[in-house]
Amino acid sequence: MRCAEGLAISGPLPADTMFDAAARAGYDAAIAMYHDQALIPIKTIDFAGGVNVTLGLPFVRTGPITARPSTSPARAWPMRPV
Repeated sequence: MRCAEGLAISGPLPADTMFDAAARAGYDAAIAMYHDQALIPIKTIDFAGGVNVTLGLPFVRTGPITARPSTSPARAWPMRPV
């Protein structure tokens, strides 16, 4: 565990266990190196309430995780109701 500016930071943690309810009780935020490590579990846990923050850009980028990707069924098969 590291303490920097009053923050308790630990890791790396395995993505397959860090999103368990007991594990989530021990932290306020999760930082993942790759899209699938965090967004898939977060969408499973709270599809409507999750927020994606992209770090390392020269500007602030946040977004809800509920946005439909361009490969959604509605776009892939426009004549078929979703």
